[in-house]
Amino acid sequence: MAIIVLVPGSFAPADLYTDFVEVIAKAGLETVVVDTPSVGRREGKGPATMTDDANEISRVVSPLIDQGKEVVLVAHSYGGIPTTQSLERLSPKARGAQGKSGGVLKVIYLTAVVLQVGMSNFELFGGTMPDFVSVADDYMSLSVEANAPLTFSDLPEDKALMWANRMSVHSTLSFKEKLTYPGYNDVQVHYILCEEDKIIPPQFQQAMIDLIKASSGNEVQVHSINSGHCPTHSQPDNLVNILKKIVQG
Repeated sequence: MAIIVLVPGSFAPADLYTDFVEVIAKAGLETVVVDTPSVGRREGKGPATMTDDANEISRVVSPLIDQGKEVVLVAHSYGGIPTTQSLERLSPKARGAQGKSGGVLKVIYLTAVVLQVGMSNFELFGGTMPDFVSVADDYMSLSVEANAPLTFSDLPEDKALMWANRMSVHSTLSFKEKLTYPGYNDVQVHYILCEEDKIIPPQFQQAMIDLIKASSGNEVQVHSINSGHCPTHSQPDNLVNILKKIVQG
């Protein structure tokens, strides 16, 4: 059975997905959530880069592949960027070049940011941050009241505020670093398109799907869900059903 390695979105600590991991477990799937270094302040360490996040993904995934496990990467939101970068080490092509067997065969982008090489997340936003994001000391922080109805748009107000309050600061450096490797060219790609997303609207998700197709020359298998930006929280059962079909397929 495959193991899902989930890469969080920006501002999202690993434990933001704990409830969702429990739903996945009930469906019979094993899951590991990457603790991305760019999220939160780390004692004794400066703000992390996107490369630091990609290296952490590789650190988590490589031993699993070495153990002969089939790994499916699931990248949420910003997590799509370091996930793409990490495939420079984790794809079968990359591991074969290192004299190793195995590799990540499938990547699932969950309303995720997909960049072309030479582009950064910051540049994708046009060089400015949304009004609900403030920047200070190389970290970005969110206005809870403004963010909650956007990131958790399809949850009741009290639940949206609860989850938004559990989000952390995020390294500005990680948003400014450019993608250097088009990892989506090397693997089978699935994209879960969230039709009611207010953070990455559907037309932008579609543009990213089109980018992958144009770059790789391969089809992208698209799975639509009628949810906001975090179906992990608003529609966990529906999302798990989609993941299970992809993993087992």
